[in-house]
Amino acid sequence: MQDDWIQEIWNWADEFKLSDEEIPRNKDELLGLTKLICCDKQITYLPNVIGNLTNLIKLDVSNNKLSELPNSIGNLINLMELIVFGNTLTKLPNSIGNLTNLIDLDVCVNKITKLPNSIGNLKNLTEFWIDNNELTELPNSIGNLTNLTELHAYNPTFIKVPNSITKLTNLEYIDIDENPNLILSEEIKEFLRTIKIVEGFEDN
Repeated sequence: MQDDWIQEIWNWADEFKLSDEEIPRNKDELLGLTKLICCDKQITYLPNVIGNLTNLIKLDVSNNKLSELPNSIGNLINLMELIVFGNTLTKLPNSIGNLTNLIDLDVCVNKITKLPNSIGNLKNLTEFWIDNNELTELPNSIGNLTNLTELHAYNPTFIKVPNSITKLTNLEYIDIDENPNLILSEEIKEFLRTIKIVEGFEDN
């Protein structure tokens, strides 16, 4: 019974024709897996038991057909890179805030309409990619990401950015291009003038 979850992982891997290199069919190798890279595989779901692969430091499931991430993703506390570019996600689970070792988070080209407040727990994050989603705003907790150096956030649907973004004092690059309806406060405009590279802001 203890190893049932391992068999579930293997069944999932067989369903989507993942190679032994991607998902080892050896128990010890699976338990020791540090990188899971399964791109362009037509994957429609991640099994909840994926949260048991706690040695993962990188998870890349780009260009698949995922509409959601399981809550158990928050158990992958050693994860440093999470890349889910090019899926059909409409939201991120609150449990993503447990991934406090994350350095790089890429959720570009999805259908996300709102970010959870727990995103502000990712205090080691240095690169955050949220381009091409359906976001209208960022949560106030974005201001807690004080190690962030790059924020890629061009979304035509963006309307506002919270003033808390001015707390991101390590930010060196921000892209807010292609956001025609975006309203920026004077405080934010002043902050943007201090950043080395800003895409999509004309200082009038």
